[in-house]
Order: sequence, then C-alpha cells, then structure tokens
Amino acid sequence: GSNVELVLEETGTYMLQVRDDNYNETGSYRIGLESLKPFSPNTLALAPNVPVDGQISRALEKDQYFIQVPAGKRLTVRLVGSAIDAGFAVYANLYAASGARVGGMWAGRQTFTLSAGIYLIQLSDDNLRERGNYRLQAWLV
Repeated sequence: GSNVELVLEETGTYMLQVRDDNYNETGSYRIGLESLKPFSPNTLALAPNVPVDGQISRALEKDQYFIQVPAGKRLTVRLVGSAIDAGFAVYANLYAASGARVGGMWAGRQTFTLSAGIYLIQLSDDNLRERGNYRLQAWLV
C-alpha cells in the first residue's frame, strides 16, 4: 500500500526487486506501474464538460486522464467518490506533461491556474488499499 515516484534518468531496462523487509517471511504482493512522462499508454482523454464515471477496483490501482488546457484558460475539476470498501477516499494528482506534479485534490471542486499545455489527472484511493467509484468532470474557465 505505498506509492513511490522514481525519475529514471537513463534509457534502458531496469529491474525492480521485491523482498520481505527482513528476508524471513513470505507473502503475496501486487505491483502497479504508471508512467508520467510520457503518460501511460492506456491514459484516456478527458473532454471538457463531460463527466466520466470510473472505479478503483483493486489495491494500488490508478486511473489516468489527460486534458488540453489552452492559453488563457483555467481548469476547474469536480471529483466525487463513493466507497465500496470502508475507508475509500478518492484523490486526484495533477501532473504537467513534463511529469512534474502541479497540484492535487480530494473529492470536491477546485480550480487550477495553469500554463497552456496537456495535463494528466491521476485518480486513486488515498492510501492505495480500498476500492470505490468516482465521477470526474473538468471545465475550462
């Protein structure tokens, strides 16, 4: 149930090693990988003013949407979540095309003042453990 962001400076193949913290116990684990630069290949376009419904259906899951913000416009985002598992709290991280995090929000409504460009909205449970549903909608104002 943790989240680590890595900046991989070199092109090539990387290895991820998973182990128990003291090398004594066994158990199961789940790994999720999402790319910020470039955005993951399964990232969906988010059309302005059109709500999308989705579900975080397992631990570590993150859904990604991208939206184009033109010059002179601000981005208003509305996010609503409903729990399948007790403790679910939907959270959105906002990233620039460079991979830099430029903001975040819990369920509710927030307006972001951004430079013109393409932005990624990445949704997940706040602690990456619980399941739930969400509705995401964005406006250019």
